[in-house]
Amino acid sequence: MKYLSLTLSIFFFVSCTAKPAAKPSENLVTEQKPLKMEPDIKPAGELIQGTGYEITYPEGWEVVTKFLGTDSMAKSPLVSKEDTLSENINVMVDPSAGNDGVDAYYRGNLKGLQQNLNEFVLLSKEHLNHSSGKAIDLTYGHSYQGTKLKNRAVFLLHKGIGYVLTTTATPQTFDEYYNAFDKIIHSFKLQ
Repeated sequence: MKYLSLTLSIFFFVSCTAKPAAKPSENLVTEQKPLKMEPDIKPAGELIQGTGYEITYPEGWEVVTKFLGTDSMAKSPLVSKEDTLSENINVMVDPSAGNDGVDAYYRGNLKGLQQNLNEFVLLSKEHLNHSSGKAIDLTYGHSYQGTKLKNRAVFLLHKGIGYVLTTTATPQTFDEYYNAFDKIIHSFKLQ
């Protein structure tokens, strides 16, 4: 149930970061595709080809693509019967991010996070030199359905397309999963 809740939280993140209507002179997307409700399950430990990128998720993690607004997502295995949260990472692709730079793209997304996440707290923001270009690396906390969460989001912008890699863990497990998340983030390569 927690996995479903977190997946819906990811969907909520996408919907709350929508940009204002484009000017008439800009390219407009006039048709919205319905969200896919059944995941495409992929093997972990292999290179996953996403929309304009490739990424590698760890062996043993469940990988799904094109599901509930994510382009790809991987969730860790539960470690015990008491474990109620599958730590996870997802990639969102925003084809209408614009060309105002990664800082502007990040600021627009930050406003949505602040307005729409319960108990949102910004923990850190850094510029990151990612192999795919300049990035913003954000760590924040919030609560969802009574569960405290700690997230890391890396914002990249390439040719007007925004990419957001978001990790989710509890405050207690965030440090434990940090290196695994970091390895996944650095396996991300634009095509």
